Amino acid sequence: MAGIFWLRDFVDSLGHEISKSIPPAAPLGQIRLVEQYVFSRSPPQPKKSKLTSWWAVDRDLFDTWPEDEFLDFVERVLGADGSMKVIFLTDSSRLRSPKKPIARLPNSVLSKRRSLISAVPKCNLVDLPGPAINLPAMTSAPSPVPFLRVSEDDPVITKIEDDPVITKIPWQGEGPRDCASVIMVDPEVDCRGLAEAGYSYEVPAEMEPANWRGRRRGFWEPPSEVDPISWCPGEPFHVSPEAYPLGTIAGDLVQEGGRITIVPSEMMDAMGECYCRILENAVHFATYCLRKSEGQRGGVIIVRLSPHGARMGILNHPCYKAFRDAVGRLDKYWKKLGRSVILREQYW
Repeated sequence: MAGIFWLRDFVDSLGHEISKSIPPAAPLGQIRLVEQYVFSRSPPQPKKSKLTSWWAVDRDLFDTWPEDEFLDFVERVLGADGSMKVIFLTDSSRLRSPKKPIARLPNSVLSKRRSLISAVPKCNLVDLPGPAINLPAMTSAPSPVPFLRVSEDDPVITKIEDDPVITKIPWQGEGPRDCASVIMVDPEVDCRGLAEAGYSYEVPAEMEPANWRGRRRGFWEPPSEVDPISWCPGEPFHVSPEAYPLGTIAGDLVQEGGRITIVPSEMMDAMGECYCRILENAVHFATYCLRKSEGQRGGVIIVRLSPHGARMGILNHPCYKAFRDAVGRLDKYWKKLGRSVILREQYW
């Protein structure tokens, strides 16, 4: 994703079908501060697909628009197709050279603009601390058998740099876990191999909910309290090794005829408690970051799912239902304060 023409690539990386994009591509050799727009359809599984209108607008442009241009933008948002609307306000100041002072409108006017946009039905306004969201193509966290395990010398992983806009769960190594605008969650991991590979999904003690706002566990309600732990996995099915990109398939899984057998119940056994704990801690982390930043960080949650996750039935697992409900409660709470929490699923 070169320059600031990143929105189309971001939406495409979520597995959405893009039917309209403005501009259609980045002009070669040009970096201009522009408004970007994408209209997309989400993957049809596990639920009915959703139509979404997306915008990326430079924050300085948003804050300096004359009133008539701003109202024209509001009318376009109101009239746009789709059941969901997402507006990213980006900070592209470091891409401008030389830097010029920006004649901003008074804070009271800017606050009213954000409130007006946030009041649009089914519209989420997200402030980004940088010029773009750059999602890596895949994760290096150990995946449950039989999904791909990325080799140590995979150039996609070794050459990718952490984006300051993104925090990943599970994360690797030690040190501070800073709040970012986007929380990327990989719940389908090999629980037994996670710690051995140096990954952790635990939330630091200072980020635990700790009876926040009268909620003993924050916005997360354990499945055992809202629904008995009952889950019916999907039936075993077969996939072809040719369906996977170049990589290493874990375990002796290729049977006669070159097929890979996927047994959903065995996959969930491989994920163990990590699947539920990763989803729970993602909610706690988002709650902490939203509170610490007054709603400016942690408001976009991307859950990365395997190509066969929905077919296996794991999205119907009580833990995933509890996760969706918790994010919904977070969104409802922050919408009262003029902010939003967005949940999107990315199929890798």
